[in-house]
Amino acid sequence: MAIANSYTNLKDLKEAYDEGTISAQAYNTVAMQLNEANDTADLDPEEWADYADYIQEAADSMEDFNDNMSDEEAKIVAKGIMKMNDAIDDLADNFDNWKDVLKKSTKGSEEYSKALKGTQKAVSNLLDVSEDYVSDDFIVEHLDDIEKAATGDAEAIDNLKAALAD
Repeated sequence: MAIANSYTNLKDLKEAYDEGTISAQAYNTVAMQLNEANDTADLDPEEWADYADYIQEAADSMEDFNDNMSDEEAKIVAKGIMKMNDAIDDLADNFDNWKDVLKKSTKGSEEYSKALKGTQKAVSNLLDVSEDYVSDDFIVEHLDDIEKAATGDAEAIDNLKAALAD
């Protein structure tokens, strides 16, 4: 377990597991810890707690809805919505530039790498997954849906979710 705890990202942890350096149990335990820590790193804790309270209150007052939403369920819903909204804002502010760089720059260049990394981070937040699961190829192959998602297009966001699940 000590070796598994030394990894700071899921990609390297998975590689260690694939190579037999760490056990399945160690991989699963540390992967969950990394995922949880990375998942909420960009959220303001107070805003998150307030939004979770708001969602829980809203759920309680909606007829035929989950009127027994737990604190943990409300936090999960709030986290997903906050990350998605932040990602849409990030994409709206930056995607025109990122897309231009990704289409016109040399694949290995510094500006290409920065644009790709920025897009990967925004898309991972949009879909509420680790950046490790959003590949370079995924970004390049789905530029049109990412562009639409930058405007809040729900269908494009659903298309990205479905494509990532494949």
